[in-house]
Amino acid sequence: MGSNVITKDNTNIMKGIGAILILLHHIVQYIPLVSKYYTVTFGYSFVGIFFLISGYGITKSNRGLFSRILKLYSYFLIALFLYLIIFNIFDIEITINNVLKSLIGLFEIVNFSWYIFEIIILNIMYFINEKLFKGNYLSFIIMVITMFMILFIKEVDAWLYMSLFMFPIGVLLGKKERLNINKINNIIVFILFIIINILLVLFVNKTTVDFKILNMFLFLLHIVLFNYLFLVICKRINIKNKYVKDIFNLSSFIYLSQGIVIRLFIMYEYNNNVLIYISGSIIFTLILAIVLKYLYNLTLKKLLTKC
Repeated sequence: MGSNVITKDNTNIMKGIGAILILLHHIVQYIPLVSKYYTVTFGYSFVGIFFLISGYGITKSNRGLFSRILKLYSYFLIALFLYLIIFNIFDIEITINNVLKSLIGLFEIVNFSWYIFEIIILNIMYFINEKLFKGNYLSFIIMVITMFMILFIKEVDAWLYMSLFMFPIGVLLGKKERLNINKINNIIVFILFIIINILLVLFVNKTTVDFKILNMFLFLLHIVLFNYLFLVICKRINIKNKYVKDIFNLSSFIYLSQGIVIRLFIMYEYNNNVLIYISGSIIFTLILAIVLKYLYNLTLKKLLTKC
């Protein structure tokens, strides 16, 4: 039976859960006793959630290209401002040259901010495709594949390109609106997902990914299957608790603030104490996310409403 897989109501739920999953993923990576058993990295799939939602959202938004880029970049700017303050407090050295490079995505001061710049690029590609090729889906896929291949050939870190294809999938869902979902499909997808995970455990040595064609193909399948199951699960979730909703509404700021918190805990070697490290990382990330949102609402959001 066809149904709307993504709706306006469950988008925030998806982003909120996705942000928490990414936070936990990054925390686990730096726990010495746990990280060595974290064989299959789910990070690509978790980030894929945001690419998927962004692709879907761009088909539903009335914002123009400039407005969308300005909003995305404003998130990054406010995070960068707060990072630089924290760097100064904790005497973390940073050069003016690196600050300037970070403004165009050539140096990462704000941890994990690469995502913001890639979404901006994908937004530009989407609008170019709409104008030049009248929204032809095949031409857009070719553009994304080209971006994927350029990053792969340049041998950049894998997280910079492995989740890219979730964006055009999100675009497809936004334009198609309905997708055939039933229990049999879900069971088949779940079984395939388990098989893919088993294969990845066999072919991947600990957390090091050997990016031969087979491993890349397995990870791409992992990302797509995980996100399908994630969509199915989120479709059934109905959050009514106000405080949980408020946390989920912080998703973008949770994503941008977690890096500095985890970095400081590792710098002072608190990651050797699992309880302090996990609880502290979560609590202080939420606090910092609230601060970021407050600063954003106080400054840049007011400016953006005038644009």
